[in-house]
Amino acid sequence: PLAVVGYALALGVFATVIPVLLAALALERLGAARAAIAGSVAPVVTALLAWFLAGEYLGVMGWLGCATTMTGAVIAAAPRQAKRA
Repeated sequence: PLAVVGYALALGVFATVIPVLLAALALERLGAARAAIAGSVAPVVTALLAWFLAGEYLGVMGWLGCATTMTGAVIAAAPRQAKRA
């Protein structure tokens, strides 16, 4: 059916093409390290949006996973002190 083809095209554009282009743009503008840190919080954003918008249940492990991921992102983004020789 024609509707299925339309849904498949929309899924391809919105779930594949646009995210890849945005990731490439982020990589170009932010650099590899910052883009990787930004990408690492995507699962947290997804989980929080699912909880907030769709009423999904995260549970203790879900919340701990979000906290652990965000802690890692903050540590990775923190400025580094130069080593003294």
